[in-house]
Amino acid sequence: AADSLAMIRKAAMAMAMGAKMVGARRLATCRFPCAASNVSASFPARQFDMQGRRTMASEAAGGVKIISNMQDYTAAAADPSRLIVAYHTAKWCGPCQRIWPEVQRLAASYGDKVSFLKVDVDEADDVATNNQIRAVPTFILLKGGGKVEELVGASPAALVASIDKHVK
Repeated sequence: AADSLAMIRKAAMAMAMGAKMVGARRLATCRFPCAASNVSASFPARQFDMQGRRTMASEAAGGVKIISNMQDYTAAAADPSRLIVAYHTAKWCGPCQRIWPEVQRLAASYGDKVSFLKVDVDEADDVATNNQIRAVPTFILLKGGGKVEELVGASPAALVASIDKHVK
């Protein structure tokens, strides 16, 4: 059993190195998280309308807006008055869970200058597909309705540098 675990770890490391991304997880072809995953996050319960569709974005701790579908994303990203940081994540992604507290701190510290959105790629797969997300975490910076930068990986320093570059 120990040899099997070592082989699995070695294969996972090789795949991660092949991704050439530090602190990021490449998305698998299967869109469902592992049932054995013990990673949990403080995600709000989904909200549904009468037809069972997900509705309205909700607010997470630290002023980060939780995006549950393309309609919410489009509405939130359309604000021309400020920089938008769309944080694409997954519940099963370790680097995503590690950077989440920093994203919340950044949202609180930038206040009204920057809007932060949180997109779970498994929950809002239409947004992930539209934004061509290949790995998580991915941060897309939007300004004036258009994409100005994309960062892949869990590097708080790189994220702060990118935000500062685009905030006036």
